[in-house]
Amino acid sequence: MRHVMVATDGSKGANRAVGVAAELAKALAGDLLIATVADTLLGEEARQLARAEGNIGDAMEALMAQTLKTAEFRARHLGVSQVELRIGSGDIAQSLINIAAGSSVEMIVLGRRGRGQLAGLLLGSVSLADKGFPRALIDDVHLQNELNVHEGKVTCRAVADALRLSYTPPGKVLGQ
Repeated sequence: MRHVMVATDGSKGANRAVGVAAELAKALAGDLLIATVADTLLGEEARQLARAEGNIGDAMEALMAQTLKTAEFRARHLGVSQVELRIGSGDIAQSLINIAAGSSVEMIVLGRRGRGQLAGLLLGSVSLADKGFPRALIDDVHLQNELNVHEGKVTCRAVADALRLSYTPPGKVLGQ
């Protein structure tokens, strides 16, 4: 069984990442680990909810639980039967690395931090923070070979074949 992890913050881009991860887990007859990380991006939403709840910690927990439950519902709707939910805290990248390291994760789907456009990164490694993933992939052909989806294009022939999608060479989407 293949183990796929997806990170979500509840944004539109993250929801697309959940969809990609769910389709991939389903196609590979795998399971899906959905993770979210408490950070300052949720601060204003949590403060608003805390006014109703009375406690910012409870508000953050409620927001993160709702984010995970929404993602789980989407994944199950797309046909994934094995779904695990995890919450991290602190530095986003380090928390996701820790969650992945503590599980049998083989692939990770990430959206761009900041609830923006989906970066579309699907990798077996997350040690890219210093360079940023585009530069790291361009600099390291072995790492580039692990890229499966980028900018909505499937860059791994096996994934494209399994999902019956068109294949785009990684170099083409990375601008090489």
